[in-house]
Amino acid sequence: MSRFYLTKIFIFIILFIFLIGFIFFRKDEYKSKPPAEQPSSQQEEVIKEEEKLTDEDNIKRIAETFASIYYSYTWGNFSNIELLYNYMTEEMKNNEKERIKDMKNERKDQLNKYYMEEAKIINSKIINYSDNSTAKLNIDLEIKKINGAFVTDADVPEIKPHTSAFIDSNGNFYDGNIEDLVVEIVEIKIQIDLIKIKNDWKVEDIMKINDYN
Repeated sequence: MSRFYLTKIFIFIILFIFLIGFIFFRKDEYKSKPPAEQPSSQQEEVIKEEEKLTDEDNIKRIAETFASIYYSYTWGNFSNIELLYNYMTEEMKNNEKERIKDMKNERKDQLNKYYMEEAKIINSKIINYSDNSTAKLNIDLEIKKINGAFVTDADVPEIKPHTSAFIDSNGNFYDGNIEDLVVEIVEIKIQIDLIKIKNDWKVEDIMKINDYN
């Protein structure tokens, strides 16, 4: 038998031994690998609860942000509400637009007032959460009433173009401590209703329940 054929046989034997070893190695590896652990019913409940808590945290964040902006405003300026249009249902947005239109008509012949209110969240609580589709919250707010306002050159022509300043209730420039212009601090409780549309929570309604002061 020639050296050429002996070489081919030798290479074939080496490859065969390597193949057999590889097959047995993979077989042992497969046997030694434990099956994937399936979550128990208790673990599934924990996962569901975590998802629920995450959603409820998101609801509280949206509701608190919405309420603090909604109840913070400058007299005659409705930008706080207009900023929230994307977070309202279509019905609420249309109602708010009509309300703003009516208020503008009522105030068009009135003298401008330099007055503002700032809202701060004290506490919030989800009182109803249903099937990941609706939610109702009670929120306590602190309302700070201020005899003065931030204005722009559109409100007061004397201000440099494209700038803003704080003025007191008489329309005079004010560079002191704004806290000195606070005339009253009250607390109110509001109720806010949300509904989930597709994957987004939208505010459906917001109303004041009562004053504490």
